Amino acid sequence: MKRIIFDTQSNPLLHGAEAEQNYDQRGGLCQLDKGHIVVTTRPYQPDYIEYWKSLGFTIPHLITAGPFDPQYTLSELVVRKKAVRKTIRALANDTHSRLEFYYIEETERALCQSLGIPAYCNFDVSIPLSRKIFFKKICKALSLATPPWFFHKDKDQLFQKAKNLLLSETSILLKGDKGTGGISYRGMFEVSTTEELETAFESLTNFGKEFFIEKRIDHKAEISLHWEITEQGELRQLGLFDRIMNNCSYVGGSYPDTIPFSVKQQIESQLRDKVGPYLIQQGAKGYFHCDIIIDKQNIPYWIDFNPRKGALLYIWDMARRLSEICFGSSDFSFWHEPLQISSNKSFHEIITELSDLIRPGKKPFVVITNPGVIESGSVDVTGISENSKKEAREIFEEAKRRLTFF
Repeated sequence: MKRIIFDTQSNPLLHGAEAEQNYDQRGGLCQLDKGHIVVTTRPYQPDYIEYWKSLGFTIPHLITAGPFDPQYTLSELVVRKKAVRKTIRALANDTHSRLEFYYIEETERALCQSLGIPAYCNFDVSIPLSRKIFFKKICKALSLATPPWFFHKDKDQLFQKAKNLLLSETSILLKGDKGTGGISYRGMFEVSTTEELETAFESLTNFGKEFFIEKRIDHKAEISLHWEITEQGELRQLGLFDRIMNNCSYVGGSYPDTIPFSVKQQIESQLRDKVGPYLIQQGAKGYFHCDIIIDKQNIPYWIDFNPRKGALLYIWDMARRLSEICFGSSDFSFWHEPLQISSNKSFHEIITELSDLIRPGKKPFVVITNPGVIESGSVDVTGISENSKKEAREIFEEAKRRLTFF
């Protein structure tokens, strides 16, 4: 099977943001080797490709669809460019190819139709499931625990309900139906006063027409569960990761998870016996993940469902492949976070500053996993260890100290 990855940033909240579109350089190299295809808006830097080879990876076919245009997502750029589509078809050159996306919207369906290559998803299932209100209703139908929530199409009634809740709750969450990225991306807000509530309603209205209220669960852990439904309708659990959060926003993740074994068993049972059978019955296929919070009584609550790949799946695949190269086994731990750095730093400067930390081998090391966002003042760093997550975090923290010291 020849895989063709478009790491699309087509969620409506991200449309037109160049820094977000540059994230399309994140997933392809983490997942694919020689013989497959990766399409990005801008070309990879040559020195980053040489760095990736030095880790032991081979390089897939790299196709550029840019330059960046704020009017269009990556998928829309490809649809508009006949020469790019022709190149993709020529490299695919057989019937055993598939398209893989990050976000899955109508723009990706149009791209699939224009290329005439099947997508590893079911658009009719994935697009509705990417809406939070729809998933909340599925949780109710499946008797799956999710934080208490309230939705009403009438904004005045929704606003009044939120005000009433604030009389008994310290804070509540106001979420957009198409939100992504937590509070940082302004697709959701935590509010504790009527004044904050009014501001949040006004801000969310700019991003869509439907939003809802969710009770804030006092929790002790948050994890990300990833799985796949194959073309044959088989469920494959891929990974369970600890999520690193700040202000209800994702800021990284680590592996292996640290939740109690009994809670892990319960979550895996819910996937196997409830969520998986529902998706398979609907005809779903491809990659999925859901964020799950664990409250103080060890009750798991399913929150944000994503009928697509998750960012931590890329890190998992990269670390898994490197563990086979460096350790000769699948035993490994990782600690991953995006870091904010000076926008003046180049990839060459980063590699120079981390020169003694980036050598892959039996000792812990770090990997830079996304060159596209460096010029915007961000860098994705992953610490990897054969022995423990403690070692993976320690070497990550050393890299962080060097890169963020101004």
